[in-house]
Amino acid sequence: MKKLLIATAILFLLGIGCGVAYNISPNYIDEQGFLHESFGFIPLAYLFFFAGIITGIIALVKHFLRK
Repeated sequence: MKKLLIATAILFLLGIGCGVAYNISPNYIDEQGFLHESFGFIPLAYLFFFAGIITGIIALVKHFLRK
């Protein structure tokens, strides 16, 4: 049970970290008109958030089934 809660917290922190990394990274348009941004952090943040939600739900279900 405790491991699931730690995993949930880590996944949420990774999701927040990806969101922060996306906002900190420089986005710019070069001389040829191409946009340069680190778009990969957005789907990673969503993936970590949803994985955190799923592990949190699993932890809650296990907690209520034990009682």
